[in-house]
Amino acid sequence: MYRKFTITALLFMVFLMGMTSLVKSRDLSSPSLRLQLSDEEIEIRKQRARETKMLRQIDPIGTPQTSYEEWIATQGTPLPFSTKLVQTSTPLRADSKICVLVNSDLYPLIETSINQYVTDLVSEGYTVEVHTLIGGTPPDLRAFLQSLYALGMDGALFVGDLPVAWYEEDCDPHEFFPCDYYYMDLDGNFYDNDSDGSYDYHDGDQYPEIYVGRLTASPLTLGGNDEATLVNNYFTKNHQFRTGGLITNTRALVFIDDDWEFDG
Repeated sequence: MYRKFTITALLFMVFLMGMTSLVKSRDLSSPSLRLQLSDEEIEIRKQRARETKMLRQIDPIGTPQTSYEEWIATQGTPLPFSTKLVQTSTPLRADSKICVLVNSDLYPLIETSINQYVTDLVSEGYTVEVHTLIGGTPPDLRAFLQSLYALGMDGALFVGDLPVAWYEEDCDPHEFFPCDYYYMDLDGNFYDNDSDGSYDYHDGDQYPEIYVGRLTASPLTLGGNDEATLVNNYFTKNHQFRTGGLITNTRALVFIDDDWEFDG
């Protein structure tokens, strides 16, 4: 079955804290990847998972989730795809290259935050490139990522509005959803058999080559702030976390799509 992947900026931060090794082809069902737990402990943990309260999407002002049809209707003809390398750091070690891809219109408004983010990553041993992007389609962006991967990129962070690939599942009910896994699996094959602009079949080598995070704030209206303010606030907290100024609780929210709730 085709598995859905919801990747957020929070998950991207977790990846950078030591999860990059999971990107390569690995059988996650292998006992060697499990904690060394007794059968009793495994059953206890399964029972705890069954008792976990299921959450539902709730919007504070009752705004319904945007459908694919509504989203695609707002998309005009994209501008020609172009990129520009605006910053690069000195390579420090192998398997550590991160490319930060930023919407070119947003970049001047968050440049100071991006510079701090790059400084933080370099101090942790990562090699970083920052590229600004404008226009293009999902295939354009994927081709660009393929070229970066060929030059040693291990992962990418999308900042601002960049092309979004959608996927559809023939289930009950029929579902459409944004799918950044399209940008993680760089050598698999994605098909749009019904030519509606949304991919509906995936074959070939389906393992991810890179990890991808996406930081998009343009649809948000939290506190009446604009996109640049929200993104700058995120990077401020990111810096505080990395430098020990922001302590988080030892708990987490796990999202499991309802299609896969019995497979997780």
